[in-house]
Amino acid sequence: MVEIGNRLIERLSRAQDRVILAAPFIKANVLQQLFASIPTDVELICITRWKLEEIVAGVSDLDVWNLIKERPNSHLSLISNLHAKYYRIDDSCFVGSANLTKAALGWSSSPNLEFLVEISTQNNEAKAF
Repeated sequence: MVEIGNRLIERLSRAQDRVILAAPFIKANVLQQLFASIPTDVELICITRWKLEEIVAGVSDLDVWNLIKERPNSHLSLISNLHAKYYRIDDSCFVGSANLTKAALGWSSSPNLEFLVEISTQNNEAKAF
């Protein structure tokens, strides 16, 4: 079975215009790995939430801000009640349960059971992976 994270990286590497990554939990090491696959001239919008108790618990990293600041053409937005997991790569959207963490993307020794469904904005198709 192919990990969600590897499929996401595959799609991100083909981005041409804009990427939107929206998830309540984002780990800096995962974001850095995703950034490595996104062409630097592609606009990046990252949306997350930072709640003190979640940062203390280690499910989100404040270092995400530094990664966003260092990458050209990138923006960070915070939405306090964000629960959605939404990833848009040009005309394709991915929605599901996977946060941007190693466990959610299948990159840990005990991964979560997660899914993302791809929805094309051009032809209204949906495909799970």
